[in-house]
Amino acid sequence: MKKNTILTILDFNGIPDKYEKKLYDAMEYLGNKERLVICLYFMSELSVKSMTHYNIERNLRRIFPPSKKGKLPDDYKDFQASVQRSYFDRETQKIKEKEINLEDRLWKNLGDGLWKNTEKGNCLAVATLKKEGYDIHKEGAIYI
Repeated sequence: MKKNTILTILDFNGIPDKYEKKLYDAMEYLGNKERLVICLYFMSELSVKSMTHYNIERNLRRIFPPSKKGKLPDDYKDFQASVQRSYFDRETQKIKEKEINLEDRLWKNLGDGLWKNTEKGNCLAVATLKKEGYDIHKEGAIYI
């Protein structure tokens, strides 16, 4: 069994410059939902006021290779609406309609236009990265 590559992160304040290329390559066969949840995982220690659609988009574009349909961020009429807000809105609507339970949501709204992953969202990000061959370690943390 192939051993995963460890990416050591100092903090989760956005996509780390030194791993941008590796993450970009890892996203190649993933859907936009997985790309979004991974992006927000790397932003998980930012302050609430930093979790804006603009900041999410800025980070997501850095690791967004052509989508399954071959689209790059600039190919979307409105990248932010198509690849971010639509997922947040769709999940919120499914909760209102009781199609999914509140505890199963991947994202939580922190205020007007402010979003972050739930714990379940972060777990999905870690599991997806692991499946793509990467283990994420925070610098200074102890792993057994």
